[in-house]
Amino acid sequence: MTFVSKSRPRYTRVYLSYLLQNDEGIEILTGVPAGERREDGSYPENTINFLVNKSLKEMAEKLKGFYAEEKKEGK
Repeated sequence: MTFVSKSRPRYTRVYLSYLLQNDEGIEILTGVPAGERREDGSYPENTINFLVNKSLKEMAEKLKGFYAEEKKEGK
C-alpha cells in the first residue's frame, strides 16, 4: 500500500513502506508508543501493540463461540 502520489520519487514510497512495517513507523504516524513485547508475551497498556493484541484476542474468542454454536447445531 502506498500513501504517496505517483509524482513523488520512488525512494519516498519505499521509505514509507518500510516505515509502516515497523514499530517506529507506527509511533511516528500515530503519536502513540508501539510497545515492546514483554517476556510473558504481553504488551504495556496504552500502546498500539497492546490494543492490537487485545482486539485479536477478542476476535479469536468470538470465532471460538461462533464455531461452537455451529457444532451444536450440527452444521
